[in-house]
Amino acid sequence: AIDPANRAQCTDLMREIRLVYLRNGARNWQLYEDCRRSNRFQMEVVASSWNDYQRQHERVTRDEKELFDKLASLRVDPDSHAESIRISINKEVIKKKSAS
Repeated sequence: AIDPANRAQCTDLMREIRLVYLRNGARNWQLYEDCRRSNRFQMEVVASSWNDYQRQHERVTRDEKELFDKLASLRVDPDSHAESIRISINKEVIKKKSAS
C-alpha cells in the first residue's frame, strides 16, 4: 500500500517503470488498484517466454533500478511486497488432442 499523500509520486514512477519494462522487451504492462483497499497496487508484466523474462531483469540499468528502489520506498507496508511469477498454459488447455 502507498500513503495517499504519495499517490501522485507513485503513479509518476509507475509511468516511468512501465516504459522500462516495455523497452526491455515486455509484451504488455498493466497496473491495477485494489477496489476494496485504495492505494494498494498490483503491476502485471507479460513476457513472451521465461527467457525473455530473465533478459528483462538482466537489462535493467542502474538508473532504472533506482526507479524501482524509489517506488519501494513509498510503500507503507514494505513487508507486503510479493512477486508472483506465473507461466501461461493456454496452449496446453486449448490444444486439441490428436485422434489415435
